[in-house]
Amino acid sequence: MFKKLALSFAAFTMAASAQAQSIPEGFYLRGNVQAEYLSDGSTDLAAGAVDFVLGYKASGISSLPVGVEIGVYKFSSDGVSFDAAITPVVFFDSQIGRFSAGVPRPALDDYIMQPLYANSVYWDLVFANVASSSYASFAQKALSANSSGVRFDGAHGALRYGISAHRIGGLDWVTAAANYTVGQFVVAGGIEMADTASSTGYYGSVQADFGQFTGSVSVVSPLITTAYVTQITGTYSPMANLTLEASHMMSSTGSSFTNGSVKYDLQSGTYVGANVVSGIGSSPVYGVFGGWDFNYGG
Repeated sequence: MFKKLALSFAAFTMAASAQAQSIPEGFYLRGNVQAEYLSDGSTDLAAGAVDFVLGYKASGISSLPVGVEIGVYKFSSDGVSFDAAITPVVFFDSQIGRFSAGVPRPALDDYIMQPLYANSVYWDLVFANVASSSYASFAQKALSANSSGVRFDGAHGALRYGISAHRIGGLDWVTAAANYTVGQFVVAGGIEMADTASSTGYYGSVQADFGQFTGSVSVVSPLITTAYVTQITGTYSPMANLTLEASHMMSSTGSSFTNGSVKYDLQSGTYVGANVVSGIGSSPVYGVFGGWDFNYGG
């Protein structure tokens, strides 16, 4: 499985890189592909994910402020594999912001700005709605064939905000979030609701960027429970292409999880790294990963 993921990653990287160098005017392509291998000493697991958006927006003075995007998310591991989640949208840019319709991604995720948990696509799904994304996002990735909705994104000075409404798997969802930048700090907050849930999900965080050092504190009350989760994360970059990260997550139910990771940037967006997560079982889970962040066009 891991060999297959590694070969697929290498082939995708080379092919997409070659084609993206000459991407036509008006088109843009951005996203990530990552493969990883995890082990607790007795059980091994390989996982990988592709997540990208291909879009087109006409340029020029006489062009209409409209465009289209097609997002694709595909996750696969030894134990779980989702069908590819396809998220096409048509958008219109106005003086007050962008309106999107079709299958937009939940707005909340773009404004709480939480990184992948332990730099891992696998752990990011395990801790889906408490660490780095909304529960609506997880549902959309698993049930995209039955997803539709509308979204609005806007900004006013240092304030950025968005709201989205979705029909996912027969359920109605609403997410809304905003963040505000003050110097080296970003304050973010959001809310998530579903028509069958007995509770409302709340997200809040404060992030600070001091160059070589960054830190964040987030508090989340997930949609599906009345418990809340606090996460403290810090990163240190001793050199331009090396980042060390540590994080501790605590739940009001008494459980806690700790992770550490190291990530080394190679060139043209490619990277490799390693991580460790404790608190899942009796033994820590160690992992290695490699991936590519790409951003071409408009």
